[in-house]
Amino acid sequence: EQMRQIDHYTINEIGIPSIVLMENAKAQISKHILDKKFDKAYVFASVGNNGGDGLAVARDIYNTENDLIVDSIFGTGLKRDIEGIYKDVIDMINDTQAFVVSVDMPSGLDSDENKIHNVAVKADLLVTLQLPKKSLQDYDGEYVVETIGIPEKSIKHVLNNAS
Repeated sequence: EQMRQIDHYTINEIGIPSIVLMENAKAQISKHILDKKFDKAYVFASVGNNGGDGLAVARDIYNTENDLIVDSIFGTGLKRDIEGIYKDVIDMINDTQAFVVSVDMPSGLDSDENKIHNVAVKADLLVTLQLPKKSLQDYDGEYVVETIGIPEKSIKHVLNNAS
């Protein structure tokens, strides 16, 4: 929740456009992908900022034909169980042999609590953005934290006002 507040403050109070943060996120995620060699690439994205990050990454990998899946279906805002087509897609991702990179959080994992919302992507690599999320304290997969240009002022504003 704090990360979402930091994003909101950065965009609305500092004045950094969300598209700039998204392009910065894309660059940080892509640097972990583009040097790997695969046969096919798939990007699963949904609505919202996380989906936008995934679509931006898709631009970078478009003609690489990597055997890669980029998971950007759900991000830090997920607070409900995953059902229907979203569950089917996550099950399909988990059944593949592809290298799976999740954007910010593996879809289905709660960012505030170490809790799975019915099903979660099993990522080979998690690229979490700007700050480590609370639930990553107990995360046993490989992850990196990459900055996306959010000013320290935004982070301090939210964290200092947290109740």
